[in-house]
This record gives sequence, C-alpha cells and structure tokens, in this order.
Amino acid sequence: MNTYLEKFYKAVEGLKDCDLEVLGMQHLKALLKTSYLEDLIHDSLSKLNLDPNYYPTHASLNHWHILNTNAFSLTIIKMKKEHQTKYINSYSFDKIIVPITGDILYNSYKQINPYPENILDKSKRLIPVETKKVLTKNTPLMIKKYESVFSYQGALNDDVMILSFSCKNTSSYGWEYDAKTLHPLRLVSNSKQSARLEHTCKLLGALGHISSLPNLFHLLNNSHHNVRWAAASAIMTINFNKGIEALHLLEHDTHPEIVESVKNGLHQISTLNID
Repeated sequence: MNTYLEKFYKAVEGLKDCDLEVLGMQHLKALLKTSYLEDLIHDSLSKLNLDPNYYPTHASLNHWHILNTNAFSLTIIKMKKEHQTKYINSYSFDKIIVPITGDILYNSYKQINPYPENILDKSKRLIPVETKKVLTKNTPLMIKKYESVFSYQGALNDDVMILSFSCKNTSSYGWEYDAKTLHPLRLVSNSKQSARLEHTCKLLGALGHISSLPNLFHLLNNSHHNVRWAAASAIMTINFNKGIEALHLLEHDTHPEIVESVKNGLHQISTLNID
C-alpha cells in the first residue's frame, strides 16, 4: 500500500458509525489532493516487474478494488461514455462517488420512506430532484442510503473512471426502480448468502429430487424472506402434498407478502378438483 493510501486507511479505519458525510468526506478530499493513484499504479507495476505472477488487487475489467476495511471499501469503477439503463437502483449503504478522469452527467432522485426496507411498496415512486446534472472531475458527491438516489447518465467526453468510497454498514435490501415510470419494481438482496440460497432453492426445485426436501424444509426458517419463499416454491415443485405442508408452515410468517401469497395459494388449491 502506498503512503497516501496507508494514511487514508489509518484515518478511516477508526471511524465510528460509518461517518462518511463529515469525517469520511474530509479524509477523501484530502486523499484527492495527493498523487495516490499514480503512486498506486507505479507501486503495482514495480511489483509486477519483480514477480510476473503478482496480482495487484482484486479487479475485473470494470472494477478495481484498491482498499477494503471492516467498515469501508474504496473502488475505482470504469464507466462508458454513453450509458442507458432501464433500471435505477437505490443504495442500501452510504456512498461517496468522485469522477477522477473527467466530468459526468447524472440524475438524482429522492426516495420516499422505503421502510421497512424488505417490503416493497409499489406506490412509492422516486421524486426527481436534478436531471442531467454535471459532476465535475475530482468533485465528491455524497449519496445517503434510503434518501438520495443516483443514476449515472454518461460522461461528457470519453469513458470515465469513478472513485467509489462506500460504507459496509449495509441493510439487507435495496430497491430497484423503473427508469421511465420511477415506480419500484423489485427488492435486491445485498446478502450474497441469501441470494445464493435463493438460487440454490430454485435449482433444487428444478432438479426435483425428493432427497432435497429436508434441507428445503429447514430453509423455511431462514431469516431472509426471499429464501423462505424460494424454499416453499421448490418444495411445491418437487412434491405437491409436501408443498401444501410448506405453505401451512408459512401461514403466519413475519413477512406480509409471504402471508398474502400463502393465503392466495391455499385458496387456489382449495378450488382444484384433486382426487
């Protein structure tokens, strides 16, 4: 780690309650005045010259993760000059973004009371605040979770690199909105474990093996409602009678959408002529 990043790391490591808005912004602005990026690149290249198997940091074609602590992450993201999206995603964590190679355009919105955050209320549209706003190079922008929503709209000149400073004190779900209507579409889980378990349930349901049932029934008690519902759906796919049993176990679930879905499902089953 180069000197500037090491100093920044020590400064933010002890921040309490993910205070990005005041102290985090202060330390980030100080970092931006240094040659941290050039030093980081030179440091990585020198190590690469010494060891051809050296990997500088966890990275992809579009993301370069340059700093991770228990509370924060610092990432460089490459964005295309031209950008169109069908969706707008709210952040479930506080975040500061800084364009570091050029100016960018963005839209900002206000999110209306998305609480509880794990229950999607489709009547709560985003409220537009600013459209095609210019964020100039090396200017930090604070994005507060469940309050302000940021939507990248492209760069003014070439593809651009954006520095992202994020708090890891995240909630379980973010909301995804339709970019045209601004209505909520779906919940997006921020838990890798729950997302993987949900997809595993769907896979087990598609495979249809009876041996999967004990594990699926166990997942009906999972703390994430998307996992509980995916498990019940998989059980129903594998064995109809066991599926009915799973629905009854979720009749008094803590999540209202599951309770409503179970009620509707059991009603539909009651109308079937099953011998």
